[in-house]
Amino acid sequence: MMKLWYAAQPASTRIARLMCYEMEVEVEECLVDLENENHRQSLLAIGINKLPALQIQEAPGYFSLLPDIAEYLGTLVSPERRLIPWDSEGGFEVRRWIYYVGNLVGTPIGLLELREEDSDCRKLLSGSLPALEARLTDQEYMAGDRFSLADCALGVYLAAYRAKAKWESEYPQLAAYLRRFQLRTAVRRL
Repeated sequence: MMKLWYAAQPASTRIARLMCYEMEVEVEECLVDLENENHRQSLLAIGINKLPALQIQEAPGYFSLLPDIAEYLGTLVSPERRLIPWDSEGGFEVRRWIYYVGNLVGTPIGLLELREEDSDCRKLLSGSLPALEARLTDQEYMAGDRFSLADCALGVYLAAYRAKAKWESEYPQLAAYLRRFQLRTAVRRL
């Protein structure tokens, strides 16, 4: 049995849980209250110092980077369920967009979740969202012809950003993408 340790709010938590739901991999979900000293000490006692973390009972250690979690879970499912393809070209494309989405979209949106206004974050987004809008003009998914880890991340980040700002009219392709994302069965489980 595997355990997915996570904290309640971060986008990375929502992405990790969504990966499990999308690949239909059963994990025991373990919600951690980071304000609770006993919870923090219990995690440290089993060697976990970063969340979310996927702990495999039969093996020492854990995975905490989202691509690593997706790669490991991909070993447990059929190829069409994997969120990072194993072929070099498809895998590279997914990783490239994970990096782009995580750093140029996820980071500023995460900072905006923590505070009301930050012009630097909005400036960064105004530079990165047009590229995503253009990317989704002629394709349904971020990194190829099927849903991937890049889509998990982008959908979660766009949903968080919609709670902070009105952007849908400026980016209609991203708005349509978010609507499709939110209709997915796995997303509705979050």
